[in-house]
Amino acid sequence: MAASRPNPAVSNLALESQFEVLAELELAAVAIDLDGTITHWNAPATELYGRSELEMLGRPIGSVRLSGGDRPSGGDGSRALERVLERGRWHGELEVLDAQGSPLVLDARATVVLDEDGHPIGVLGSFGAARVSMEDEARLAQSAIDSLTAHVAILDECGRIVAVNRAWTQFAQERGEETAIVGSNYLASCAASEDPVARGSSDAISRTLSGEIDGFELEYPCHVPSQRRWFVMRVTRCTGSEPPRVIVLHEERTLHHELRRRAALQEALLDKLNAAVIISDTGGGILTWNRAAQQLCGWTQAEVRGRLLIELLQPVDTESGVHLENEQRPGQWDGEYRIQRKDGSSALIYARMQETLDVDGTHTGVASVAVSVSERKGIERNRHERAQRSWVTRVQAAIASEGFELYGQPIVDLQSSDVVQRELLLRMRTEDRSGDVINPGLFLPSAERSGLISEIDRWVINRSAELAVAGGPVELNVSGASISDPSLVDFIRRAIGRTGADPSTLVFEITETTLISDEAAARAFVEGLHRLGCKIALDDFGTGYGGFTYLKQLPIDYLKIDIEFVRDLKYDRASRRVVEAVVSLARGFGLTTVGEGVEDEDTLELLRTLGVDRAQGFHIGRPAPLELAASVAAPTGC
Repeated sequence: MAASRPNPAVSNLALESQFEVLAELELAAVAIDLDGTITHWNAPATELYGRSELEMLGRPIGSVRLSGGDRPSGGDGSRALERVLERGRWHGELEVLDAQGSPLVLDARATVVLDEDGHPIGVLGSFGAARVSMEDEARLAQSAIDSLTAHVAILDECGRIVAVNRAWTQFAQERGEETAIVGSNYLASCAASEDPVARGSSDAISRTLSGEIDGFELEYPCHVPSQRRWFVMRVTRCTGSEPPRVIVLHEERTLHHELRRRAALQEALLDKLNAAVIISDTGGGILTWNRAAQQLCGWTQAEVRGRLLIELLQPVDTESGVHLENEQRPGQWDGEYRIQRKDGSSALIYARMQETLDVDGTHTGVASVAVSVSERKGIERNRHERAQRSWVTRVQAAIASEGFELYGQPIVDLQSSDVVQRELLLRMRTEDRSGDVINPGLFLPSAERSGLISEIDRWVINRSAELAVAGGPVELNVSGASISDPSLVDFIRRAIGRTGADPSTLVFEITETTLISDEAAARAFVEGLHRLGCKIALDDFGTGYGGFTYLKQLPIDYLKIDIEFVRDLKYDRASRRVVEAVVSLARGFGLTTVGEGVEDEDTLELLRTLGVDRAQGFHIGRPAPLELAASVAAPTGC
């Protein structure tokens, strides 16, 4: 026997397919693998032989005795199997002992089953109490080839078609090919064709008929106006047949060809990427390794294909040496890895790994994209710069098109529960005008770095003055860059004059951080606002060390107690002590206190009990859009 055996799963499938054809004809049938073991035994065989499928499956064919007729050998069935495999087929009488031990002579036929590469995969046998008629043989053969999805024709020694299967007939009808029906000369039509592939195949078919070659295979296009299709043509000489016969099989390979084309395109595209791309299968074996991976490591794709990825790539924590992988979401990981190079060295890389799935959602492997750690830092820096440039462009467009909007969050008096003023918070509308807004944390950093923040602050000041005229006191924030602008106070004065706003209804928040960064400019700004009659709120009070100094030196009106001390007020005694101290301090200076970040009723009541004057937070009211004509300080219950 040949040294290499076909795939067992494929072999069993092929045997089972032909065994089912025999079963449909209600013939007693048996299938034997290359080791001589009975693998299939149908109901007619049980009825004829007297032994069940359960009794016969797994038994060696050597337990069966042969006698009489054109038997392949004397002795047992194992020797007979060897002769059948040598000759390709056998027909004779089979003598066995039935279930009662009585001799039973059967008419039997055995045929070697081949895979598509021409390798034997087993033997298929049929038997009966009487010889099968020629009509039954023809019917059996036709059923066998009709069960195939490939297009099959059998040619005689002159190249004429003597039999075709159902798939061949249907395809010929679709294409209107009258030269592809039974009785037509297929060889002559190929030779006369204008298609060079068909002319070339005619010569190979002639050589197969003459016995010069055993057969051949070629892939060819068969396009129609509405579809591009590909086929493979396999031609095989029937061994032992006189006169000679040739089987012509055409099998569609459009999907296979398309997958190969896509794979080639994918590899070409992957080779254009600057990042190393490594694709592995479900077992971790490397399938794809692009040009950037070769440049990074020195290995060619041919050298690494099939190797396990874990042999070359190990996750590491560069500081402690501990293996580290970060799972971003199910099926995706990233982290720093050390990859082995061909020259024996290693490189520190950043890799992102993504589980790959087929159309049915079945796991097919892992795709990894990797760059050196230094290169990654450059990529991230460039990405950050591009993002900042994008935000600058969007902010410029918003300034030009009135693309900003102010939201208001109510601040309530804890004694009357009335809304006494609102803190104004900036939002930027999306470009599609869908009604969605962008939070300032996304665009203000770019506006500050690009110098556009001053234009935004001035828009906020003008709009705040208009809102104060329409309804009542408002609280607004301006950036540190604008506070350092000596012309800003004069701009505020002009805005008040233009709108007719009462300066005392404009409350400007200033943080301790701003005061520290440019104390002289901040002091000038606060004193200028005080002279105009505007109010000043010192925000985040209690988080810094200079608050008491500023209370003494600056004309402050409001102390806003930082959320750090408010949110855990119910549980933390130290926070309560801080709030009590701030309230006592504020009363000593004649200032109004505001608790920030109130998120529940218990906290609100505690602030009231501790003597805090005002409060704001999600429990009281979330920031919401404000219309110019709306009453921004209308009394509401709390």
